[in-house]
Amino acid sequence: MITRRYDAIINGVKHEMKCWREWQGWSDNVICDQFVKDLSNQNLDKLEDLQWVFKKTSGITEEVLKDKVIGALESTAGREALKQVPLQKVIEFTKLKNLSEASKVQTLINYFKNVDNFKTVFKVVE
Repeated sequence: MITRRYDAIINGVKHEMKCWREWQGWSDNVICDQFVKDLSNQNLDKLEDLQWVFKKTSGITEEVLKDKVIGALESTAGREALKQVPLQKVIEFTKLKNLSEASKVQTLINYFKNVDNFKTVFKVVE
């Protein structure tokens, strides 16, 4: 079982708060470790119950965040981490039925490339 601590749980929604001035060399690792653990969390039934909230800075904007998160997921380490997400979770999150172990990693990456899907989880706030 995967254990994660969140900054806040409000009405069942798990909030992970980040206040980063800019994307750093270690930031990819946070996505590959913490975010992928979130996707694998047995207690997460839908992505709407997960919020990663970033404070807007000159180095963290909506565009930068999406580009960097997708880059982290597309990296070798990101792809390896995404392999750990159970196939059933990928099906639940994406609502796609005809998935396989071989296709789930790229399916998740493509899912989050869609800006609306990305914004379901990731927010940049003032």
